[in-house]
Amino acid sequence: MEIFVHECPSLKQGQELTVRQMALLGFRDLVLMKLSLDDLLRKNLSLIPASITQMLLVLQGIQESRGPSKEYYQLESPVARVVKLELQTHNSRIC
Repeated sequence: MEIFVHECPSLKQGQELTVRQMALLGFRDLVLMKLSLDDLLRKNLSLIPASITQMLLVLQGIQESRGPSKEYYQLESPVARVVKLELQTHNSRIC
């Protein structure tokens, strides 16, 4: 727990976060945000597996008790990119 509190500003003691939420936020802040995620997605958008889209949506869906953090807002662009692709793919299957 101490590493999460020290390394992740969004994880302060006293907040009512589940262990799952803490682990996901830690992964987002310590691993995912260290990558050039937007650039990686932009260059490989057609190769994004459904599991990556699901992971981004799960991470974006976590409600931080102190309101959205900087990392939450940084995740918005990659999430928008994969959701837009998913909607375009879905619409092309319908038509």
